[in-house]
Amino acid sequence: MHVLICGAGIGGLAAAHTCLKAGFEVTLLEQAQALHEIGAGVQISSNGTKVLSDIGLREAIDAVGVRSQSFHVLTYETGEPIAEFPLGETASSHYGDIFYQLHRADLVDALSAALPDGILRFGARVDRIEQDADGADAILEDGEAVRGDVVIGADGIHSAVRRSMGLVDDARFSGKLVWRALVPAERIAEYGFGENFYGYAGRDRMVWAYWVRPGQQFNFGGVVPSDEVHREGWNDTGDLDELRASFADANPRLAGLIGAIELDPIAGEPTKRAFSAFLKAYDDGLLIRTTGDIIAMSPPLIVEKHHIDEIFGKLREILKSNI
Repeated sequence: MHVLICGAGIGGLAAAHTCLKAGFEVTLLEQAQALHEIGAGVQISSNGTKVLSDIGLREAIDAVGVRSQSFHVLTYETGEPIAEFPLGETASSHYGDIFYQLHRADLVDALSAALPDGILRFGARVDRIEQDADGADAILEDGEAVRGDVVIGADGIHSAVRRSMGLVDDARFSGKLVWRALVPAERIAEYGFGENFYGYAGRDRMVWAYWVRPGQQFNFGGVVPSDEVHREGWNDTGDLDELRASFADANPRLAGLIGAIELDPIAGEPTKRAFSAFLKAYDDGLLIRTTGDIIAMSPPLIVEKHHIDEIFGKLREILKSNI
């Protein structure tokens, strides 16, 4: 069984590992010429940590990730506590494993470094997928056809795999945009942010903040009404004056964090994406799709373990039935 995976984001890399562990031949097609340090913070809940442990990456993640101790929900305007949810060892004992915070690039590096040579092909932009009764072809932009028994689409929001399947998402704009930034530790030392997840809730805006590299980098994400941002994009930097104007009434501690942002952050628009499930399996063909990086969808997907068991159980059925 030869599995083609389109897209070497978090989803595609993880899929490659799980397919290799199942004994399948794998080719991972990535349009970029290299995996660059892009993105910011990600959180890995206990169920995700179990998957990483299962594919042998627990030690690699533990070396770069932050073991968050609690989730603090606070008021945006005053900083007063609303609720606190234990993480750390308390959550680990309850859910079966650790909750991690880390930089997306560190997660991608760990996933890609552990792949055997010859699995990951760079500069392989997939234009479309064609399939017949015996298999499927990933047709690259240069015309090359890469043959496989099964294709897994993990090629993001603008997916060539999804387009080839005739799937059109009914995207609904939430009216919100997200500012993202990374702040060096020395700029915020006076504010005493511990190894926790901080969520600030306001009337029409919210902020999440947490360490992504232990004692080195702190992640900021701020959701605001879209009419407050006049330029946005995953690869564009924003206007610091617009950022600070949007959070002018933040509590002093949060205001200090925002004031420490010196380099222009990126104003991204993940909330303009389709609100759909992150994996849909088709048992009448040879195509399976995921979104790639789950961070590309908003609101964040929280998937319980029984959902994961159901999804990958379906995936195993499809793969075995075509061996």
